[in-house]
Amino acid sequence: MKFIDWIQLQENWHGIYCGPGPKLSAKSCDSLKDGSPLPSPIDPIDGACQIHDIEYCKAGKDWRAALPFSMYRDKNTLKADTDFYHRVVSASNNKNLSPQARRFAQLILAYFRP
Repeated sequence: MKFIDWIQLQENWHGIYCGPGPKLSAKSCDSLKDGSPLPSPIDPIDGACQIHDIEYCKAGKDWRAALPFSMYRDKNTLKADTDFYHRVVSASNNKNLSPQARRFAQLILAYFRP
């Protein structure tokens, strides 16, 4: 199975927004595709993923822009990735994070390191 097929089959890896995430409305990026409001993130790491998803939506991109050497990358997604990295660094300092959230944050930081 190709990586691109595998990643599309996966559920979110953490919370609501970390992973392929929910489909956001392309019109406003502040609601779901079906018009319902965005669910609240489960923790600060998921909150950082939510903002990252919204920034990609506003740039007119999806998760494919985060893949290495992606043809979907542009200056907006590169900025979103850098900002995401720094949000996750900050969120990782939250003492109430679960061990799972801490492990996932380490994966994010390794992948999105500027």
